[in-house]
Amino acid sequence: MDNFSVTVAVPCYNGEKFISENISSILSQARIPDEILVIDDGCTDRTPEIVKGFREVKLIQHLSNKGLAASRNTALRNASGDVLVYLDADTRAHSKLLETLLQGYYADEIAGVGGRGIEATASSTEEGVNDIYNLWRYLHASQGFGDLSIKGVSMLWGLCSSYRKKVLEQVGGFDPIYKTNGEDVDIGIKINKLGLKLVYLPEAIVYHNRNDNFDSRWYFWGYTAKKRNNDPAFLPYLRIILFNFIKNIIFDLIIKRNPGLAFISLKASGIELKATFKALLSKEQPWL
Repeated sequence: MDNFSVTVAVPCYNGEKFISENISSILSQARIPDEILVIDDGCTDRTPEIVKGFREVKLIQHLSNKGLAASRNTALRNASGDVLVYLDADTRAHSKLLETLLQGYYADEIAGVGGRGIEATASSTEEGVNDIYNLWRYLHASQGFGDLSIKGVSMLWGLCSSYRKKVLEQVGGFDPIYKTNGEDVDIGIKINKLGLKLVYLPEAIVYHNRNDNFDSRWYFWGYTAKKRNNDPAFLPYLRIILFNFIKNIIFDLIIKRNPGLAFISLKASGIELKATFKALLSKEQPWL
């Protein structure tokens, strides 16, 4: 892993609540990054002021809010590292995150290595969850592919992902149409079409601090990315939604005996179906 220079990039829009903890976790890595970039995507809060307090960090500012994919591209243009690691601003990196990610680059065909997000609001027990939506996210909406390493995944979760810089440049970077999410699905499709590999390592962990309700944009923009790349989407998405609905309802009612969770699972499936059909019928791609 010492053969690579590493840039860590954090796209950020109004992240004053989380950015200090995020940067501190990067500076505390067992494998110290060679460069840290924070992309201020038109922040209107105290984010720039907080970032400027860390002398090890280079702050790059957009004059207006351009969106997530554009921020990732700004990092790509300014990064000096061989490997570019992207972390969401509302995450805290495990102390061995970079060390683990770099160990995944054991062959030239590996273009990217990613990990998973664990909902920090839940800590290690459900007693740490302070909201029914956060509990649902913790149990049913984790950003990962499970507990086993996988060579050859379709995409890497955006909150904890890394790529060879030269490969990102080869595919032309991220499509700026993706303002909030979906850029990870899109770039994954493009890299796989080159015949290169993306590796998932469950030991590469970030803790996700966000508190909110269910967000259907994952499905809309994920579907949109597949459609724009002529990748099969409709039937695969329907199968995923149906499978998750059945699995979640059984878990919520029989194992957890929690009708509130089951209601959220039902609501989530309805929102996912609506977003899928909206993406199917959409000709223009609105900023959701």
